[in-house]
Amino acid sequence: MALTDDEHQRFQTLQDEMIGLVESTETDQAAAAFGKIARVSKNVLAREAETRTNKDVGAKVKAARQAREARRNGNGTGTGTVPGRVNANSGAA
Repeated sequence: MALTDDEHQRFQTLQDEMIGLVESTETDQAAAAFGKIARVSKNVLAREAETRTNKDVGAKVKAARQAREARRNGNGTGTGTVPGRVNANSGAA
């Protein structure tokens, strides 16, 4: 799930309002209902934070893999071979 910045802010505001209502309400049933809404908002925000973090890490891993492949293919500073390892295309047995 990807929330827009506006949606993210609305869930944060809803969570804060529900926490305030839990503190100020007189009935147990209302406090429980407000608490459930606050927990749902918290869970949505936690999943969104995890998704954003995963996307950031995924982009970094992808860039690192592309840099490694470029280096291995001779497009970077490396030679494209691993020292001590026989290249399968070299004809050595």
